[in-house]
Amino acid sequence: MLLALYCFPARGEFLTVTSLSYAADVPLATGIRWQKELWKQRMIERGPDGIDARKKFIRLTAAGKAMMNRILIRLFHFEPVTLPDRRSIANSLAGSASGAAHSPASIVSTPARG
Repeated sequence: MLLALYCFPARGEFLTVTSLSYAADVPLATGIRWQKELWKQRMIERGPDGIDARKKFIRLTAAGKAMMNRILIRLFHFEPVTLPDRRSIANSLAGSASGAAHSPASIVSTPARG
């Protein structure tokens, strides 16, 4: 989802709640759930369509863009990036449901060099 939000606007394409789920190739319910989590973490923001008030466009916030820039720079320079596994994602979501805040940026880390 974050990669789609990073790339599509540069091509002049803007994503709605539904189209972002399709772009990420996830079921709509899953997409909405993840968008809600990303919104809570202030990685994305929603804004109205200027013509149709029922549509909400989704875009990265400055924090979301900065995080994507860091990840893509690491990937471009082949620096090791530790991506979360399913268990850590589930724990993060469970923690946010209980009130604990976990940012997506805190899940992605670079291993210590030694």
